[in-house]
Amino acid sequence: MTVFRDYRDALAALVTTDPVFAAAIAALVGQPVTNVIKTNRPMHEIQFGDYPCWVFEAGDGSSASVTNETSEYQSIGLSLQSSVIDMHVALVWTDQDRNRASDARVDLPFHFTQLMLRNPQPGGCEQAVLSGWQPDKGANHPTQVWYALIKSAHVVQRDS
Repeated sequence: MTVFRDYRDALAALVTTDPVFAAAIAALVGQPVTNVIKTNRPMHEIQFGDYPCWVFEAGDGSSASVTNETSEYQSIGLSLQSSVIDMHVALVWTDQDRNRASDARVDLPFHFTQLMLRNPQPGGCEQAVLSGWQPDKGANHPTQVWYALIKSAHVVQRDS
């Protein structure tokens, strides 16, 4: 395992095991969401029987300054390096009621923000935050898709 995979796996587990979050999501989509897919798939490849589900995919990343200054140095003494990575998360479910689905898309950022505030270091990362989100705006109705961007900071040790 790597620190990045540990982070992805911990975040993926968190969306189904945090009792407050899991209950809020179940109330929004009408049933518990326990299915987690750890790879991005085109929507047409996610089978209807997989709904509702979470989909996780690692996004872009970059090295980060190890200080709060604008230093160009990316590591300290060649023993550690800080990185920032994006994790793309999607919630996919079906709902025939457009108003209820719209309410869910509006409420999801609040619940995801609270989840990250309660659990700011999944998988041992330095910090993870909800950085952005994009609802599908009902374009796939009755399938509903809500995308989240989680940014996280990590420190990789030379000898880890």
